[in-house]
Amino acid sequence: MNVRSVQVFRHKDRARAGTGISIGMPIPYTYVNLALVLLATSLDERRMYPMLFCNSAAVAVSFYAALLVDPTAKRRLMEWGDYTPVGFWGRDLLGHVAPLLLMAAKLRRVGKQPGVPPWIWSMAMHATWLAVVRRRGAVLDLSHVYVPMSATHWRAVWLCAAIAHVSALPTITGLRSAIPYARAESTLRS
Repeated sequence: MNVRSVQVFRHKDRARAGTGISIGMPIPYTYVNLALVLLATSLDERRMYPMLFCNSAAVAVSFYAALLVDPTAKRRLMEWGDYTPVGFWGRDLLGHVAPLLLMAAKLRRVGKQPGVPPWIWSMAMHATWLAVVRRRGAVLDLSHVYVPMSATHWRAVWLCAAIAHVSALPTITGLRSAIPYARAESTLRS
């Protein structure tokens, strides 16, 4: 049995256990984001919504960027978790798309906030997680957390995540101001 099949075997055992992760394995950032989205939503912590929107956008964009830059990533992720295509896309919907849409919907209830822009908090949180889980010598390489990819692919994924952190909130704000019914609804709330 070669090293790759041992790795896939270990990951399949973790997936069958329910979570796809085991003790000692770094927690994927997708799970961190999901936990924060659920916590903020259950506590109705509106001040966190803009930051979590930026965060959720970065998580979703980086996932899809990984699928684009590495054509084998989807197949390897499906092996890693022993997922069927329906299971894979279902988890994608729940882990990447749903938090983004939920936070976008929650942003309607949040006005402009003074202080540090939410994307800075979002990027700081992502960078802190990276500092905690990264391996010595591998600055942006998270092959030990997700699936192995080349350093070039990881840099592209991180670049896409950084762009999403910075541009998510201005993009949705601009879209809302461009849609006539959104403008009318926001003036009614004022």
